[in-house]
Amino acid sequence: MPTNLINESHKDAVEGVLGARFSELRSRLLSDLLPELDRAVEGVREEDELGPVLRILAADPASLLDGRADGDLGIRAATVAVEALATGRQSYLIPVLVNALARMPIVLAGTEEQQSHYLANIANAPVGAFAMTEATPGSDVAGLATVAEGLGEEFALDGRKIWITVQDEEQLEWVIVWAKAPGGGAHSLSCFVVPVGTPGLTIRRQRAEPLGMRSVPLCEVVLDDVRVGPEHLLGEPGRAFGLAMRCLNSVRCVVGARGLGLTARVLMDAATHVQERSAFGGTLADRQTVRAKIADLAARLEAARLLTYRAAEIADAGGLGKPEGPVLGASKYLGTELAVEAATTALHLAGALGYDESATMFSRHLRDAQQLTLVEGVSEVQLELIGYGVLDKLLWWDA
Repeated sequence: MPTNLINESHKDAVEGVLGARFSELRSRLLSDLLPELDRAVEGVREEDELGPVLRILAADPASLLDGRADGDLGIRAATVAVEALATGRQSYLIPVLVNALARMPIVLAGTEEQQSHYLANIANAPVGAFAMTEATPGSDVAGLATVAEGLGEEFALDGRKIWITVQDEEQLEWVIVWAKAPGGGAHSLSCFVVPVGTPGLTIRRQRAEPLGMRSVPLCEVVLDDVRVGPEHLLGEPGRAFGLAMRCLNSVRCVVGARGLGLTARVLMDAATHVQERSAFGGTLADRQTVRAKIADLAARLEAARLLTYRAAEIADAGGLGKPEGPVLGASKYLGTELAVEAATTALHLAGALGYDESATMFSRHLRDAQQLTLVEGVSEVQLELIGYGVLDKLLWWDA
C-alpha cells in the first residue's frame, strides 16, 4: 500500500477513536502550531524556552490553557494537545499540563463563586500553581506535613512545598495548597486556594540543577502563619484526600501522553537516522536487529496510545475515583516508561552522535523522559494502583 494511503488510514483510525473535535485539534497542532513553536525557540537557550511558548499558547484560539467545553473537564483536550506538542519539545506542553492540574481542585470542589473568581483568567494566562509536593513524603500524599490549624473562622497554614512549577511569577494569582489538621490522621487533608500576596506566603525560585526539563521554573512555596478564611477552602476541611486523588488521577493520562509524544518524536528521528547512516556495507536500517528495536517500540506506542485515549475519555466524563484508578495509572505507567526506553534506544542507535547534544536531540529527550516517570506519582505508585485494581477486581476481564 502506498505511504500516503497508510497515512490516510492512520488518520481515519485516530478520528475514529478521538472523534472529529479532538482529531481536528491534534492535526492543527501538528501542522500549524508546532512549526510556529519551533521557530519561536530557535536559538533560545533550553532554560528560556517557556517564555515564548507561553505567549504563543495563550494566544491560540483553541484555548489550550483551559480546554473545557460542553460540560467536560478538559482532560481529553489536554491529553490530545499534550501528545501533539510533545512530538516537538517537552517545553511546548508545560503550560497545558500545569494549568490542567492547577485548575482541577477548583473545577471539582469549588463553589460557583470560587470558580467564577479564580478561573476567570485561566484560559489566557498561567494564573495558578499546584503546591502539593514536600521534601520528605514525595509521592506519599498521606505523609504531607504542612498543617492547617483551625482558629475560629479562619485557618493558619504552616509548611514548605518544593518542586512547584510556577510558570510566570508576575502573572501568578493563586496557589493550591494541601495541608492537614495538626495531629490529624493520614487522610485528614484540606485544600485551599491561597491568593498571591497573602501575608506569610512566600514563593521563591528553588536552588536546583535538574537533569532534564530545564525550561520549567521550579519554586519553593513557604507558608508561615498564612491566615485564610473559609472562602478559600475547597470542599470540606479534613476531607480532601479523595479530592487530591481525583486531581492526580485527572492528569495521569495527560502525563502518559507526554511520553507518547516523546516516543513518537524519537522514533521518527531514529528511523530517519538509521536510514541515512551508512555502516557495514549498507545503512543501519539494513540490520535486522535495528529494525526489530524500532518495530517493538512502534507496536507498543500504538497500543499505549489507544489506552491513553480511552483513559482520557473515562477521566473527562468524571471517572476519577478508585474504580477508574487502575486504567488511569496504566496509561501513565506505560506512556512514561516507554518514553524512557525509546529515548535510550534512539540514543544508542545514534552512537556518539546521540550522546552529543550539539549533534542531535536524543540526549535531551532522554533527560526529559526520566522526569515523566517521577511526576504525578512515580511509576511504582502506578504499579500499586494497577496491582490493587486487579486484586480488588476493579480491573477485570470476565465481562
